[in-house]
Amino acid sequence: MELREMYEPSLMMGEDFPINDKIMVRMPTVGEIIRFGEKKYFSLVYLFCSTSSDYKVQLDSIGVDWQDLSDFDMFRQLFIGNKDQDMSILLGDLDTKNFVMAKDNKTEEIVLVNKKTGVVIDRLAYDLMSEYLCAANGVEKHSERAANTRQALIEEAKDKMELQKNKPYESHLAELVLSMACVQGFKADYFQAMKYPVSVFMNHVRKVQQIKNYDNTMHGVYAGTVEFGKIPKSQLDWTSKAK
Repeated sequence: MELREMYEPSLMMGEDFPINDKIMVRMPTVGEIIRFGEKKYFSLVYLFCSTSSDYKVQLDSIGVDWQDLSDFDMFRQLFIGNKDQDMSILLGDLDTKNFVMAKDNKTEEIVLVNKKTGVVIDRLAYDLMSEYLCAANGVEKHSERAANTRQALIEEAKDKMELQKNKPYESHLAELVLSMACVQGFKADYFQAMKYPVSVFMNHVRKVQQIKNYDNTMHGVYAGTVEFGKIPKSQLDWTSKAK
């Protein structure tokens, strides 16, 4: 069974997802996220959704090639560095402050263990948490491999970091809710949309975009500005899974 098959029902229903009998990943509503703080919320999400590629500059500065670290390796470091933050919006009452790195005697792999409760975040638990949070929040993981272009990719990432360094954070979620509430076809007003689980809301956003793209394409066909035979079949089926 693929991981997505395990969490797809919870994702579609906007429900909390049990990783195992000790760990539950919460599905917050849009309103909860805005009250918690959008910037703070997504910084927590990216603890689980970041890859070593996202930290190639920082890793290079300490002499580590990002390609030598797995996503789980990167996650362990990020989690331990941020374990004192309030993660309740994602992990409920899970005690995150007492996690440490330790070797799993069965697999010989370094995992995260809560020294008080015995809760373990191993690679499988991480993979489930990461995939679920990425899917729920519309986040795509960014992974790059390089051989001869390694240094060029690092320099490019440095340039991007420099450009972003002094840019203030821009909140998008509240504006997205407002935009959706004003779109014909979306059945909720602004305050009703705030009660949507974030995965359900993001699915609505993608579906509305898909239907609008279909409508615009068909308007082009009827106007004679778009050649019907050159339209991908997937673009003609607005009932297909929105991406």
